[in-house]
Amino acid sequence: MLKFYILISQNPGVLWRHFSPDYSALPKDQTEVVINTTNVQDERDLVQFCKDFDLCYHVTESNGTPGKGKNSILELFLKSSYDYCVQIDGDDLLTPYGVELYQQITELETVPDVVCLKNQVALTPVLDPSKKEFVARPFFTSTYNSVDWEKEYETLKEFSDPEKALEVLNYKKNFHRLADKYIEENETHCRVVFLSKKAAKYKFDEDIKIGEDTLHYYRLKDAHMKSKLIMFCNDERPASYIYCQNSESILQTVSIGFSNADWMEDFITRVLDMEKKGELWECELPLLKINYKSIPCMDDYDLKGPPAYIKDNYMLDLPANATMSSAKRLWQDYKIPMKNNP
Repeated sequence: MLKFYILISQNPGVLWRHFSPDYSALPKDQTEVVINTTNVQDERDLVQFCKDFDLCYHVTESNGTPGKGKNSILELFLKSSYDYCVQIDGDDLLTPYGVELYQQITELETVPDVVCLKNQVALTPVLDPSKKEFVARPFFTSTYNSVDWEKEYETLKEFSDPEKALEVLNYKKNFHRLADKYIEENETHCRVVFLSKKAAKYKFDEDIKIGEDTLHYYRLKDAHMKSKLIMFCNDERPASYIYCQNSESILQTVSIGFSNADWMEDFITRVLDMEKKGELWECELPLLKINYKSIPCMDDYDLKGPPAYIKDNYMLDLPANATMSSAKRLWQDYKIPMKNNP
């Protein structure tokens, strides 16, 4: 059985999206809210919201880091009667397709211990501050060679003096070099969303503000490569997990508008330590494959939609993780004439 856990530290108003039929439509009986915050008023507001809307919730001990909150989810999950869990940050959300997908993963003949994501999507604010709109964009897709480093340096100098800007620039270069080498192709981070109880025994760093997710991914990948866990990567076409970015994100807060890279120095030091211990791997993870029996719901926010199978002026849309055998089988019943799809 599968349990969805929502981790939240503030802003109770975003919780309704997880249960609204217009967004995730998470089943209440399979979902628990984990409140993890050092702010007493935020805790009170979140508890009251959960009570008002009859949501199952837990208040867990917080030290102000994301890793502490995520470990509290793992502890709750390990004590539960459920076999698998999906971790969701309160500000983010699953798509209806994502809710359906993670349920289907538990029904596979061989259920993985870990599923991470690539080709991820984020909703980010439009550049015009007068408009309260969000647009879907690729996320975590920058590589070392895709960055104009001279332009980046000039931008950094707008936030600090040239010497400090150069220091931040060098941290960023190291960050991208390591990501290009050890994370899935064209990704700087592959979020882990789905875990078995076996995988839940691997914990997050609780003394780091940013980067705990990537360090966790590295440890789980190392366990997979050493045959301790079964780990797959899901191609997010269409998206199952949506990042919701705003000006209050922890990255923007800790980095002081990206002018402070102290967090990056700490993160890189830890990654280099793992490299020395032989815990990092350059190879790609196997891709998740689903043998679909019918066409799933595929809300993709008009970005990185599913690949189309096209033949003889007919087409069929299926997720990128669909097996070829399911595509061939579903083609007979679900192919659509191209003239009806301008």
